[in-house]
Amino acid sequence: MSRRFAAVLLAGLALPLSVSPVLAQPAATAQDAAGQLKQLFKDSDENQLKRNPLFAIFRGDLRYA
Repeated sequence: MSRRFAAVLLAGLALPLSVSPVLAQPAATAQDAAGQLKQLFKDSDENQLKRNPLFAIFRGDLRYA
């Protein structure tokens, strides 16, 4: 095994240890983004029910009838 290969191998093994704290931050950001997307879909659905009351009635929602 060459020295260069050994150095690259050791650097590759150390990489997950140095990146792991950084990976925790995007997970929280991904959850925030997922929550924002879920809220966007919910708001869009609510606006569609307001714009099309017949669709709301077919879904059993009588608020806009």
